[in-house]
Amino acid sequence: MDHAVELLKHAINITPDNHPHKAGYLNNLGGAVGERFGRLGRATDRELAKQCHRRAVELTPDVHSHKITQLINLGTCLVRHFDSKYPGDEEEGLEALHRADQMTPDDHPNKFTVLNSLAGVFSFRFRRSSDVKDIDRTIELYHRVVKLTSDDGPHKEICLFNLGDELHTRYTHLHPS
Repeated sequence: MDHAVELLKHAINITPDNHPHKAGYLNNLGGAVGERFGRLGRATDRELAKQCHRRAVELTPDVHSHKITQLINLGTCLVRHFDSKYPGDEEEGLEALHRADQMTPDDHPNKFTVLNSLAGVFSFRFRRSSDVKDIDRTIELYHRVVKLTSDDGPHKEICLFNLGDELHTRYTHLHPS
């Protein structure tokens, strides 16, 4: 993995910012060092992953087809690696995911991913804080996903499962035995 990361870094260093693939290279490096952070816990990898995903978003014009994916990757990177020492990361991650949601039409193939990513963040926050507003937001987002997913769509069962699971979580939280 270290050799792969070094090669990706070198490719990025020799690629001008206006090159059409630079943002994609940054995205790939961000994913690689983010994965390495998850395995080894190196703080430098965590920071590099964040920097790469932020830069990929900056370099990708809003009208580009990959902008939504770059925002999803930034948002999930910041939230997935959330640590109480970096509370601003969670908010920045949510902002990126909200922006991806706003930019993604309801009939776009990435809408499922955007809404599921957002719902996952609020679900994670609820499990950490027990704030009912977060589980309510999770359920609201999963309701949107179910509504937007056709009955014969490939993700319908996942949508229904996630919604049912979160409704159950809220019920057991509000009505402890």
